[in-house]
Amino acid sequence: EDTGYLPRIATLVDRTLAGMGLNGQAIIPLILGFGCVTMAFISTRMLATDRERRIAIFLLALCVPCSAQLAVIIAIMAGQGAAYMTLYIVLIFCLLVFTGALLNSFLPGGVSPLLIELPPLRLPKIRNIMVKAGRRSYDFIREAFPIFAAGTLLLGILDVTGLLNGLRKILEPVTINWLHLPAEVADILVMGLIRKEFGAAAILNLHMLPLQNFVILLTLSLTVPCIASTMVIFKERGWREGIMIWLTVFFLAFLIGGGATRLLESSSGFGYLQIPLLSALIIAATAGLLVLLRLTVSKKSGDSI
Repeated sequence: EDTGYLPRIATLVDRTLAGMGLNGQAIIPLILGFGCVTMAFISTRMLATDRERRIAIFLLALCVPCSAQLAVIIAIMAGQGAAYMTLYIVLIFCLLVFTGALLNSFLPGGVSPLLIELPPLRLPKIRNIMVKAGRRSYDFIREAFPIFAAGTLLLGILDVTGLLNGLRKILEPVTINWLHLPAEVADILVMGLIRKEFGAAAILNLHMLPLQNFVILLTLSLTVPCIASTMVIFKERGWREGIMIWLTVFFLAFLIGGGATRLLESSSGFGYLQIPLLSALIIAATAGLLVLLRLTVSKKSGDSI
């Protein structure tokens, strides 16, 4: 920010993000999401319209893993080779682009123009950086800490009362029949409700196939990041819309996870060509869906005229 480069990034990506229903300023929450998604949700307040804040929050909830989770994902996938990591990146990126384009097409309204001043590039002063970082960190902790504490307390109460075990049993048919994973994965999904990296790290205790590791990591990445993020969604969007976002994201996460399982199982006979072929298929399918979506929107616009 102090170098003056952040507004330039927003200007550079403005046209690209316009296809996802956002202006260039939304790149700031999206970048922050790879650090802490909870902080990114709060930072969507800087966006000009309620429509853009809604799109940004949904994309962050579905497609952006935080830094703690990314560290565990990289550590687990490092032992499986670069192919699965490549497929993971392709899937997340294509899903981000297509979901943004889909929301942009069907949510009423349009993209607000990017009106932003481009300051001169300069070397930042260390004192200014420390003061800003300290103030913003304090504001974030003051707002987020009660949410973290309340969410952890709630899950602790569920554990003591035995309701958490009931939740595990409810998830077992999804994990075994749909995701083709061991029954113990239900515990990982429940732990992921508290903190995503806790759930991802617990995968190391299970001895699963590389395909199964990929599926559970992908599914965990696509669910709402953690209970603190969930509470911030409710705070920013209200309980009714927050519950809709939460349920939709979880439904899509399990749907995509099961779809990825079947794609990987059905293409296992291709050997070393499996991941490159699947990556090319996903990219081609995303491009085709984007073209079809564009044609559908253009036809509706023509009919309305």
